[in-house]
Amino acid sequence: MLGYTENLLGAWQLVRKTGRAHTKQPFLGENQNSQQNNYFALVANVFIVEFIPYLTGEKSLPTYPVR
Repeated sequence: MLGYTENLLGAWQLVRKTGRAHTKQPFLGENQNSQQNNYFALVANVFIVEFIPYLTGEKSLPTYPVR
């Protein structure tokens, strides 16, 4: 899911919406559990790998020339 989008906020909202649907409809939860996909962990890992380095100073924001 995240491999196809650069919009982390949109991906997070999709994961939350999916999680809410899975708690309300048991067959969806069973399907997700049978596929061994944990989208919450996936989003959290991408958040840690991509966003946290900017907060700690390991990465700096790209600078673009002013036109």
